[in-house]
Amino acid sequence: MFLELLGVIARCSVVATAAAAVTLLLLWTATERREYFQNSCHNLRSAELRVLPGLPFTCGWQRIRPETASGSVVPYAFIQPNGSWCWSNAGFIASSGGGLLVDTLMDPVLTSTMLRELSNTGDAAQMRIDAVVFTHPDVDHILGNQALPPEIPRLGTGKAQQDIDAQAGAAWKLKLCVEVGRFIWQTLKLFGGPSLLPLLPLGWQPRMLSLLGFAKSQDNLSGFNLGGIDGRRLPRFETVLNTGDNLTVRGEHFPAQFWEVGAIHSKSDSIILLPNSKVAFTGDLLFIGIAPVMWSGPAQAWVKALDDLLEATGSDWRFVPGHGPVTDTDGVRSVRRYFAYLHEAVSKACSDLPLAAADADEACADRVLEQMPQDLKDDFQEPERIMICAVIERMARRAGGPAKVNVLTK
Repeated sequence: MFLELLGVIARCSVVATAAAAVTLLLLWTATERREYFQNSCHNLRSAELRVLPGLPFTCGWQRIRPETASGSVVPYAFIQPNGSWCWSNAGFIASSGGGLLVDTLMDPVLTSTMLRELSNTGDAAQMRIDAVVFTHPDVDHILGNQALPPEIPRLGTGKAQQDIDAQAGAAWKLKLCVEVGRFIWQTLKLFGGPSLLPLLPLGWQPRMLSLLGFAKSQDNLSGFNLGGIDGRRLPRFETVLNTGDNLTVRGEHFPAQFWEVGAIHSKSDSIILLPNSKVAFTGDLLFIGIAPVMWSGPAQAWVKALDDLLEATGSDWRFVPGHGPVTDTDGVRSVRRYFAYLHEAVSKACSDLPLAAADADEACADRVLEQMPQDLKDDFQEPERIMICAVIERMARRAGGPAKVNVLTK
């Protein structure tokens, strides 16, 4: 009887502690003064980053072919320095037959600001958005969808739609993770944050490091306007696209080609090609100046996709990456070299680590980063992203194809 009573008291204590923690979190969330991002000019950029003439790495819209006269098709890129986590790019293709938006941003507020700036960029008739095409289903390219009128057609692949539908039901989890992570990070900062690690027993340090990593990553996202995002208002494609499809806007042929390359970065990656303008919107198949992050893989598939892209284009083409400044074929080759190294390094540097041993993935990632040539490290900032790619590469090899990763795992 006494032991049963102790059990009841223990369970009540756990429930009471959990309830107190939730209450404290809700109170803190309601009273905290937080500055949310209102525009895309929040981050500084690296002064050493290579950029093309007339296409600086600055926030806002830029005409990709400023040297050419206005014609039937005028492509624009919307750039968000510094290209780090969720600071993604978008695009717009102005045409006499209608305007096509390429992707949205991380939240409806940033997307609304982007759209207002677009209306002031050129001729109002050509700046009208008649359709939106999505290159892939990652949150930083789709969560701004509800800033657009619902009657505008959305276009994308069937696999991208499947992933978006899965995310729609998990939108609240993303918001909860951000709030919990920020609360933990801000609380731990009061007691020293990362400086606490050396003071802890060695056995506690790995778990504390994991907690700090989670909390800091979520704190980085807390400035985005996620509170108003409605999972029911994520993109719903009116037209499902496949490789080789010619895009149709307002019932008329649009001078752009759609190219689905499969699950490489995300669960469905695509490219928009403008052969006449010699411009490609590559989505997150290209990261320039920031280390690419791979959520599907394997690396060999990414290398092949970039080889195919180089073969289909030419030295006079311009490429709008998912993150970073507009680039040329040298930029494409640089990303290709990154993934060629990743494939080789995981094979050679980790040959003694059993592939079936998931607990060896981080040790492999350490080696991949440590042995990476310095010039590659210099080209691709934020080394934790390199380590993520190495972990995902091993996961993909175990799966015999794209890794199985969901939003919460990310």
